[in-house]
Amino acid sequence: MRTIVEADETSALSVLSSDVFISEAHTRDARGCTALHCAAERGLTNICRALLTSPSYRDAAVRDKEGWSALHRAAKNGHSVAVKCLASHPALTGPNLARGRDGFTALHCAAIHGFTATVRVLLDHPRFQDINLVDQWGRTALYCASEYGHQETVKAFLEHSRFTNHSAKTKWGTTDREVAKGEAKDAYVNHQNRTETDIADIDPDTGRRQSLRGSVAGLARSVRQSLSGGENFDFSTSWQQKAENWKDNYKNRF
Repeated sequence: MRTIVEADETSALSVLSSDVFISEAHTRDARGCTALHCAAERGLTNICRALLTSPSYRDAAVRDKEGWSALHRAAKNGHSVAVKCLASHPALTGPNLARGRDGFTALHCAAIHGFTATVRVLLDHPRFQDINLVDQWGRTALYCASEYGHQETVKAFLEHSRFTNHSAKTKWGTTDREVAKGEAKDAYVNHQNRTETDIADIDPDTGRRQSLRGSVAGLARSVRQSLSGGENFDFSTSWQQKAENWKDNYKNRF
C-alpha cells in the first residue's frame, strides 16, 4: 500500500509485477482505502488499469470508510483520465458507479469542486447513467456546481443533452438557478439568450433553422405585424401616419 501512496507511477508499476503485490494489494489504510482508491485519488491511471486487469485483484468494488468508491475518489480530485479509465473498465459494474456517501454520485464530486473536464467525461460516458440523480437533500450535480459559483461547470451541464433534470427543487424548495453564485449566474443568462436566439431562428413553416437572411426577414415581418396589430404594414406611408396607426391599434391594450 505504501508503494502506491508514496512512490512514483513507474516504481509502483514495477511492484505490481512482483510478489510484493500479492501481500500489499488487498491491505487498507486508516481511511479504509484500498490500493485502487489511493491510485485513483492520485490520478495514477496506469496503476488503476494494472490493478483492475490483475487476476489476483478483487477489490474493484470496495468502498472506503466514508462510502466512496475509487471512481468517487478520482472524480473529487479532478483526475479526468483516471475517471474515464475506471468508468470504462468492465470490473466496475453499475452498482460500483452509483451513489456514495450522502447520495453523492461521482458527478456530484466533480461538480462541487468545479472540475469541468471530469464533469464532461462523466456526462459523455455511456456507462455512467447517474447523471440526473439527486443527493439526500435533493441536489443535482448541476445544483452543486451552481451553488459554488463554477461558471464553466454549470455551462457544461446546461449545454449537454443527457442532463435533463433542470430546475429540480431541493428539500429546501430551491432550484439550481436560484442559488447560483458569482459568475455561475452569467452561465444561466448566456444559455437563456442562446436558447431564445435558437428558437427565433426556426422557420415556423418548415421547422428548420433559417439562414441569417431569412432570420432578418422574419424579424422584419414580425415587427411589421406587431406595429400593425397583425396585418402587413405599409412602409410607404409617412412616419406620422405610422404613429397614428400604432396608436389606433394599441390604444385599447394599455
